[in-house]
Amino acid sequence: MLRSLAKAAAAASVATAMIVTGVAIAPAAQAVAIGPDPTTASLTATTGPFTTTKYTATNVTVFGKGVIYAPNDRTKKYGVVAVTPGFVSPGASVEWLGRVIASHGFVTITIDTKNTWDLPASRADQMLAALTNVEADSRVKDIIDPTREGVVGWSMGGGGVLQAAIKKPSLKAGVALAPWDTNNNHSKVTVPTQILTADNDYIAPTIINGEQFYNSLSKTLPRSYAQFNGADHFFTNAQNPTEQLLVVSWLKRFVDGDSRYTQFLCPGPSVPSTALDSYQASCPL
Repeated sequence: MLRSLAKAAAAASVATAMIVTGVAIAPAAQAVAIGPDPTTASLTATTGPFTTTKYTATNVTVFGKGVIYAPNDRTKKYGVVAVTPGFVSPGASVEWLGRVIASHGFVTITIDTKNTWDLPASRADQMLAALTNVEADSRVKDIIDPTREGVVGWSMGGGGVLQAAIKKPSLKAGVALAPWDTNNNHSKVTVPTQILTADNDYIAPTIINGEQFYNSLSKTLPRSYAQFNGADHFFTNAQNPTEQLLVVSWLKRFVDGDSRYTQFLCPGPSVPSTALDSYQASCPL
């Protein structure tokens, strides 16, 4: 009885601290270790430890169309991740990332937006609808844990990630790639957020987009930021080993709650390097 009261008091103390600071962070995912111990080699390889099957999404209404990748090992429950492209770009431009993420133990859906010129707010709605769609898909729903959701987006899709995090604070992780949005204040985000940018990005310049977005996030929020060296806005349209190491590690750490991946995020990659100009994270995560 005393132990139960002590636990309740501790929980109340944490909740009070969150209210006082104005931040209500979503509960962390219950730790789920899926797959072998990760290494730099395994995270930068062409594919992860799980073989996958590709499906075409059905019953699509809110978004344009979708491609689903799911692990063939059906003995586990996987987190689910929606991946969204940028302005005037098809889902195919980031489909490689959906495939790679799935090969590390997730069910993913990469979408085409309803209209390729849809703005970030609409993309947020569409990626959240995509999560609902794949969670109801009879071919994969039995291997999905719908309480473990993440979103990944590029360009306006990246801006959509930050808006989706506000719309659905129960999300476990968000990854914004070269994000673009007219709003540069994302202090209301309570979802652990990773932002990746490029130093030669003239479409979503880091100084008025990704960098400002990161700096506007709450200082109490798990967050990380990296800037790719010699890269432009389209750095994520082809397979990129450093990008996938950071993205997969973030999703595994926060969607699955798997602390084995913290080593790749804190203190993170050495910079500057041939791959990155800068890296920072709210360590310890």
